[in-house]
Amino acid sequence: MKLTARQIDSAKPKEKSYKLADGGGICLEIFPDETIGWWIKCRIAGREKQVVFGTYPLFTFAEARIK
Repeated sequence: MKLTARQIDSAKPKEKSYKLADGGGICLEIFPDETIGWWIKCRIAGREKQVVFGTYPLFTFAEARIK
């Protein structure tokens, strides 16, 4: 299920960071300090890694899907 702008804008920081999935391995992580970052799961040398590639709103969700 793809995220919508409304879901992203209504996401509030909590005591611990949490993730909202956008599908295809892309997630948006909301941190307690109000930072919001995009990351994707991928395999590098056979090991699963999380690669962070930008913060919201510098990267919109449309740009995140393209990356």
